[in-house]
Amino acid sequence: MKRANRRPAPALYTHILLACLLVLPAWTAANAQENTPPDAPSEVSREAAAPVPVQGPETDDRQGETGSTPAVDVMAPPMMMPAQSPPPFDRKKHDWIRLTSGEWLKGDIIVLRNDKFQFDSDEMDDLDFDWEDVAEVRSPRRYTYVFANRTSLIGTALITDKEVVLSVDGEERILKRSDLMSIVPAGTRERDRWDGKLSIGIAFRRGNTNQTDFTYQAFVRRRDALTRARFDITGAVGEVDNEKTVNNLRSSLKLDIFASPRFYFTPLNLNFYHDKFQNISIQFTPSAGGGYHALKKQKAEIDLNLAAGYQYTEYVSVEEGENRENKSGAIIPGIRIETDPLKDVDLDLAYQAAITVPKTEDTIMHGEVILSIEITRLFDLDVAWIWDRVQNPQENKDGTTPKKDDLKLTVGIGVDF
Repeated sequence: MKRANRRPAPALYTHILLACLLVLPAWTAANAQENTPPDAPSEVSREAAAPVPVQGPETDDRQGETGSTPAVDVMAPPMMMPAQSPPPFDRKKHDWIRLTSGEWLKGDIIVLRNDKFQFDSDEMDDLDFDWEDVAEVRSPRRYTYVFANRTSLIGTALITDKEVVLSVDGEERILKRSDLMSIVPAGTRERDRWDGKLSIGIAFRRGNTNQTDFTYQAFVRRRDALTRARFDITGAVGEVDNEKTVNNLRSSLKLDIFASPRFYFTPLNLNFYHDKFQNISIQFTPSAGGGYHALKKQKAEIDLNLAAGYQYTEYVSVEEGENRENKSGAIIPGIRIETDPLKDVDLDLAYQAAITVPKTEDTIMHGEVILSIEITRLFDLDVAWIWDRVQNPQENKDGTTPKKDDLKLTVGIGVDF
């Protein structure tokens, strides 16, 4: 018996065809995955995943050959670099400054003095900077610019790291930034020429010994384009068990007139000294002379001066038969050093001697070292070491002779103004 010759049903062909259509793409993708390295990106995402090229000689050569543009890291924050074009002069008369960090600030210049730059920012109010931290200044407003040669110019300015480009009545003037001493508003008021400092220290001790010490130091200074005047005062008062053990005062008044950027003459130099326990009731020394501005840098100033004058001394008490007054000529050399070794730290040193002539045994000397550490914008912590020496102390009427040297270490709070 023969079997019937059957043909597959049409539905079977349909299922086989669909299976092939489904299996073929899957097999093709699997085969491509086996022949591709695991870390290689797909062709679609390869451009987006490409790393930012590192600049170097080889990279630069390839870019020059192909003319391609370096890829940009879109995740990096926007930053205005120093090499980019600075903001233009503002019609609203704003000043612009660029810090050494590359940041730009808009606002108004308050003042530049003693290498301290004060700026009124539109967003952050009043700010204080060390002058060395300000890389560039662009000001369309008129300010007074004072230079080391005491030249005073009024105009608009562009200040770079090396130059000061001033526009004065339509004329361009280019000067060195290192010679710039101060910036103040044009038409400066008299009070803008003054500055100073007051420092006070108080110490108490109670118990077996009741002791009170009060020390003070202050200076007031006025400066303009051609002159410089300064008044200094320092002193101390102390007592133990209601009996005074310290009582001294030293003050000076000095006027300098600049004849050149470096040289100045001093027509007036007055020194006053009182120390009860050094047996000096009054010591008054008027003199005149000149000086040399030896160094003017951002972090240091040095002044050397020499004067000649007259010294008058009146003693508190003397032995019977001794003269209570002493008069002589005096040669007065001196040096003052003002430094800014660290940010918010000032270190000042001063020395002066009054060498009596023709007899030098009555020479007196004074030295001081003052360290100021900025605590806040207004207050400083001041540490001062003060030395006074009387070469030939005068005996008191009771026969005792004061010591030649007095040393004083004080700690106080200072206020700048």
